[in-house]
Order: sequence, then structure tokens, then C-alpha cells
Amino acid sequence: MSQNSFKLFSFAPVLLALISACGITSPDSMPATLLDSSWELTSIDEQPLAAGPAPTLSIDAEGRVSGDAGCNRYFGSAEVQNGAAMFSGLGATRRACADAARMEQETRFLEALGTITAFREAANGRLVLLSADGFPRLTFRALGTNGADDPAQTPP
Repeated sequence: MSQNSFKLFSFAPVLLALISACGITSPDSMPATLLDSSWELTSIDEQPLAAGPAPTLSIDAEGRVSGDAGCNRYFGSAEVQNGAAMFSGLGATRRACADAARMEQETRFLEALGTITAFREAANGRLVLLSADGFPRLTFRALGTNGADDPAQTPP
């Protein structure tokens, strides 16, 4: 083995450690319960939601986040690993919302999503997204994968 090959092999563990420390998240490292699941918002900053359909959240296996914010669809990137969470590159469609309360709620939801730094799964099956100070900014309940828990598909 040449001197250069030896240097490369001895540097590889250091390089891997640096990449891990930078927060690069592979889909394999994301919690299975968060991937390819749909969540329905139940509160923002521990406050109840406005009347009407609640915002939703989905994270796919490639680390893309998307959902319905209330009036508009949103999308972006998600980095989720070991209790840490970050949403970036968030964008949304720009449809008008006839209900001022729902538009205000959508604004609060998207603003809160951009401040998330951690998550926890509560014992009651809720997903709680936390700010840097540990405050529960967004709380969600799981929607069934077959639409059984989807309010839009539940008979009256």
C-alpha cells in the first residue's frame, strides 16, 4: 500500500465524522413513524385552531415536507434525526383565502414550521414539533394511511 493510500484511509473516519456533525440526514436515519405518514395539526403554540379543515404535514423518504397550510399548499425540505428537526426552503402557493381567521392561522403555522429545531412523539400518538427553547410550537395527530382518519373521507 502506498503512503498516499494510507493517508486517505486514515482520513476517511474523520471525514465521515465531519459529515455527520453537519446534520446531513439520510432518509434511512429518519424515524420510520415520521416518514410517509400524514399528520393533522391540532394546535399552534398550544392554542386551538380556527374552524375548518386543519393544516397537514407529510415527510417523504427523500426528506421532502409538504401539506396543506389551510388556504395554500406548502413544500420544502426536512432534516429529521435523533430528536432534531429542521424545515427549510419552505414555499407555498399563493391562493387568496376568503376567511381572515384561516389566513392568519396559515401564516402562524408556516412561521412556526420555520422555527422548529426538535420533535418528540407523545405517548398519545401525537407528534410535537418544538422550538429551540423546547416550547411546543406545533402539535399533530396521525392520520390513517388508508384515509380512515381523514376528516374529508369520514362520513357525517
